[in-house]
Amino acid sequence: KDVIRQHKDVPIAYNDLGSYFQKHEQLDSALVNFNEAIRLQSSFPEALVNRSDIFRVKGNYTQAIADCDSALAADKNYTQAHMNRGIAYCHVNKYDEALKDFSYVASKNSSDPSLYRNRGNLYDMSGKLDSAISDYSMAIQLDPESADAYFSRARSYVKMKKYKEALADLTVFDQINPDNKDLYIYRVQVYKEMGNYTAALQDAMTAKKLGVQVNEDYISDLKAHIGAQSK
Repeated sequence: KDVIRQHKDVPIAYNDLGSYFQKHEQLDSALVNFNEAIRLQSSFPEALVNRSDIFRVKGNYTQAIADCDSALAADKNYTQAHMNRGIAYCHVNKYDEALKDFSYVASKNSSDPSLYRNRGNLYDMSGKLDSAISDYSMAIQLDPESADAYFSRARSYVKMKKYKEALADLTVFDQINPDNKDLYIYRVQVYKEMGNYTAALQDAMTAKKLGVQVNEDYISDLKAHIGAQSK
């Protein structure tokens, strides 16, 4: 802010201030600053990629992709632009294009855990679950504290009906990232499929306390299963 007060035409100052707001989840303020950085320097790859993140989170995938295209026009080797564009492509079901971007990132930096998390998401979304599991496992190998990778692998295991494996991953996820409402949403399903209706009900009630909309018929169904088991 001090730099901007003294010099109103320094693009990097607006980009850095935008990054600060972005990290503190003040997305509208971040967007204002990224816009100004790009207005002052239209071919500013870092600001364009940062803005693409904002657009993606807001659901404007077309603009997110366009910003990454502009960043790559300025610097074709900018791996973060390929990564962000790949993520945005996934959201609009352009899986082949996303895979090309992720493959480029892999060719430049094969030790980046976020690459494997994001490519795992691509495989999960496109139904290639074995490949998704493989990539999530690599992300975990590179970053054993990656809560997202454990959660995502559990999600794929659920789709594969591998409930014991899913429960193991959700347990680790809970240890790394406790009291996350998404945990209870998925673990309810896992417990129910494993026949542990009491644990499923406990998770459903916890999810409800955390603000998750839980269908009362679903809760009644769990209670009915518990009653049937006790007879």
